[in-house]
Amino acid sequence: MAKYARKLWHLLGLVTPLIYGLEWISRETALFWITLAFMMLMVGEAIRFAHPRAQEGYNHVFSILMRDIEKVSINASVYFIVGNFLAVLLFPREVACLAIAFLAVGDTTAGIVGGAVGRIKIFRGKTLEGTAAFALVCFLIAVWFVPWPAALAGALLAATTELLVSGLYDNLTIPVAAGIGMSGAIYLLGFI
Repeated sequence: MAKYARKLWHLLGLVTPLIYGLEWISRETALFWITLAFMMLMVGEAIRFAHPRAQEGYNHVFSILMRDIEKVSINASVYFIVGNFLAVLLFPREVACLAIAFLAVGDTTAGIVGGAVGRIKIFRGKTLEGTAAFALVCFLIAVWFVPWPAALAGALLAATTELLVSGLYDNLTIPVAAGIGMSGAIYLLGFI
């Protein structure tokens, strides 16, 4: 149950690509709001770690969304927000939004498919089926917005990153890897 609650929480990460992607806000405004969210989260993290009672309360309220490691270390949401920030900062709007969507949708899909039907373990308990589902769903999303080679490069690099990078840190590395893959393919193939 907790695993699926975390995956649903991940889907809330679609807020940034929806608002930013629909051009309701500028890059600067998106970076401002992401930075503000980061600062608020870091204040919460500081309070949580400075006061044992705050830690107990936080863990009680958010336990369904947290892995055990997050109860004694920085919350994965911190890495998620930093990944969002880097995607918006480093990549064109379309690529940034897709890279963030890859994290929200791809990681969720990999967890659900890998947990439900995954049989072939390939690395650290992750399954071929989950990784393939990650790549496929990301490609199918991206191909509507960027040329197919860029969609494929981003999806494959993001899925590989999700497979190889451990737990909390994939929230940071997936959008960056996806953005590099898509931007690199677009640049090398001269699409934009």
